Parts: sequence; structure tokens; C-alpha cells
Amino acid sequence: MTQKSPISLPILTAAIGFRPEFLDFNRGIRVGNLEDNERITRILKLALDARYRQPFVTERWGRGVFWQWIGYLPRANRSAKPLSSHVSFGCAKFFVMVDTDDKLFKCGLQIERGYLEAPREYRKCKLRSDWDWHHLLKGLTPRSPMERELRRLVLREGFRLYAGSWESGPEEFSKTNFPS
Repeated sequence: MTQKSPISLPILTAAIGFRPEFLDFNRGIRVGNLEDNERITRILKLALDARYRQPFVTERWGRGVFWQWIGYLPRANRSAKPLSSHVSFGCAKFFVMVDTDDKLFKCGLQIERGYLEAPREYRKCKLRSDWDWHHLLKGLTPRSPMERELRRLVLREGFRLYAGSWESGPEEFSKTNFPS
């Protein structure tokens, strides 16, 4: 007997109370002192859980009422990692953020490489063999499905791609400079 997928209920968009003023370009994304239906953390988590029919973990950077970065990753992805199941750093994740320096709202998919030789204070950020970074590199071969999809997103949909290291900073790719 085949097992049925769990039923995922649609999100009632009328109940969503997130407002644009919760994006504060000086302090971050307001998450505190709000009702559940106003919290972007709750709204996006419920949407991802329903869309992908699996539980997501919410990560954050920030404290108190305002957070600068919020990430979402499938719990199963993190749990399946034999070496790194105790940390989320090596997992691919969806994110939203407010860049308070450039006064921009950003969202997308983030995949960290980590340090080849991690400083003492960032030991958990040392690249491990079970990180999603390795899957990304395997998928980025010329003319691969991933390369074609990135090309489509950047050239046809207007997405921007940021890639680089913490030491040298990210390089930005757009329609004007995407490699041919």
C-alpha cells in the first residue's frame, strides 16, 4: 500500500498582516511586539512548510525586536548531514534581509562555502565534506541543468547573482556581465 503525502493547507492570504513599514532600513526587519499573522518569520515558515510539505527551521541574525537576516532551511537537510547535523551553516537556505548599509531589501537562496581554515572564533564555519556547497559545485558544470537555470534567472528574469568570499567580498553578476 502506498503512503499518501501529508495534506498541505493553503495559506489564507487575507489573514496575513505583514506591512511594508516592518522593513526598517536603519534597524532591520521588525519581528518583535507583533501578532503571529504580522511576523514575516511565521508567514514565510508556514508558506515554505506548506509548499514543500516538510518542516523548515528558522535561523536569524539580529537581536531583539529587529533582525537583519532571516533564513529558512529544510529540517531534513540539516538532520541528514552525518558531520554537520548540529549546525545550519552548511545547509542551503532561503533568506530575506534588510541591508542597512545599502538600504535594500534582499531575498534569495544562500549557500555558504565556509572557511578552509577557520579562525578559532568561527570553528563551526569550517568547510565540511557534507556541506551543500559541494552539491552546488558538482551542479555547476558547463551546460548542466543548474547552469542553464542560473543563466535563465539572471538573463531573462533579471535576478542578480552574488558569489565570493568573506575576504575578497562578493562579485555581482547581472545581465550586463554574466559569463557567456
